[in-house]
Amino acid sequence: MSRALIALAAVAAVVGLSAGRAPADPAPGGLFCATLDRALAGAAEAPPFDSLHIDMIGAPDSSQLALPGFQKSDCRISWDSDDQGRRRVLWCAQTLAPPELTAANLAADTARCLDREPARERGDDGSGRAYRFDLGDVQVAIDEGCRDECHVGRRVSYRIEARAPIRAASKN
Repeated sequence: MSRALIALAAVAAVVGLSAGRAPADPAPGGLFCATLDRALAGAAEAPPFDSLHIDMIGAPDSSQLALPGFQKSDCRISWDSDDQGRRRVLWCAQTLAPPELTAANLAADTARCLDREPARERGDDGSGRAYRFDLGDVQVAIDEGCRDECHVGRRVSYRIEARAPIRAASKN
């Protein structure tokens, strides 16, 4: 880059800051909010998360979207079933999570993006932390704890569930 271009860029930055303007953020709300917005839009698709799903050999439930803090290989799109029907979920989980990847940090980032506070609960195994955001047709669940795999470290998970059940077509 030429010295003239560097000088011009420096002047533009100083003028912008002196006018009381911060440098433009390319993603309002940051990368986490932009990624969460994309995941929530995927939950509204029919079938849910269809545009985010990758059917790869050996990993048929892969996701092309990973929330910040998780790797793409940490995230899956899968089905859950109960007496209400089948629901599709985007689920990211990491064992041996680094110190900065915590349920509390993920819940704070999610609360900032959604402009609402979560319900706070105990983890599934009675220990750890769990947070829930009920968004009507979508639920966001964030968990941290030490379950059966405790010998390999702390596990953090982030789950977005499209709650509208998808029922099997009748054979009539």
